[in-house]
Amino acid sequence: MAIYKRESGIYFVQFMYKGKNYIHSSHSKDKKVAVALEHKLKSDLINQDVLGVLPKIPLYDALGFYIKERQNSSNIKTLICNNNHIKSYFDNKNIHEITNVDINKFNEKLNHLSPGTRRNIFSVLNGAVKKAGLLGYKIPNLIMPSLPKPKGRLSILSKEDEVKLLEYLNPKNRVGKGNHWGDIQDNYDLCLILLDTGMRWNEACKLEWAFIDISNKQIHLYRSKTNNETTLGMTDRTLDILTRRFENRSTAWVFPNRSLTSHRINPSGAIRRALDNAGLTNVCVHSLRHTYASRLVQNGGSLQEVSYLLGHSNISTTMIYSHLDKNATSSKAANIINQYNQK
Repeated sequence: MAIYKRESGIYFVQFMYKGKNYIHSSHSKDKKVAVALEHKLKSDLINQDVLGVLPKIPLYDALGFYIKERQNSSNIKTLICNNNHIKSYFDNKNIHEITNVDINKFNEKLNHLSPGTRRNIFSVLNGAVKKAGLLGYKIPNLIMPSLPKPKGRLSILSKEDEVKLLEYLNPKNRVGKGNHWGDIQDNYDLCLILLDTGMRWNEACKLEWAFIDISNKQIHLYRSKTNNETTLGMTDRTLDILTRRFENRSTAWVFPNRSLTSHRINPSGAIRRALDNAGLTNVCVHSLRHTYASRLVQNGGSLQEVSYLLGHSNISTTMIYSHLDKNATSSKAANIINQYNQK
């Protein structure tokens, strides 16, 4: 055991406990503070070891562990933004000191945000609490708020809507608009691919040439969200886009970032603006995926087939299209009987 002062004048505590070396700064030039710190550290270790008292962790440290695990995630910017919302409200108290009263007041403070945004913020907070628990720290028993999810029919694009969107995004119509040319072409290509494959936005952004089989018109897609694989067939226009991009490729990614060092990770704000400018205010980027699935079901694709193509881990997720399946089944049945009656 030793208490020593470094050149900065700050006292440090160093000691061994059960073969492990502990070094902590007292952040003070007062030796009495260092002595008190040493006593507390040793007392905490004994309580953990003998009495089973769990160690404590500050909220910001727990958030740091949670974010660090996801630093390569495609939505890391959103996670950091949600993390900042939490830090702007909560002091860096020990995480076990947060109460359900704090959670309710925090939710009221976020009332100006949409339910979806608030769900994402509380998801980060809940994830940080769970991560702290997995690491062996003392955590509170918190009840996160139940926020309403939007109800109603799926937001899908009609053929007319699709034409409006693609006309706005078409690079031929975007010259001189002040955007980075590569982004303009990427946005157009991405929207077409999303409409014709039903991929999630981040799945399309992460596409690698190693999993594109142009000769057989197939895309071999691993979906990390659901931990499964899907083979998607290429439509004619998807084939045209991927062929053009393959002939001009310079990286392993179909949609590289501007520095060509990784895949594209920027958010879909440009597509959101394109939808707004095209007058499509009731749809979002994810609506392109819904549009793909709806068109399949409306034209005879079964829910099982659509579930596979979307990469759903459970067909219950695909049941949101079941009302379309009933309509398609009714039409198919009428056509079958018509053909039989004409014999």
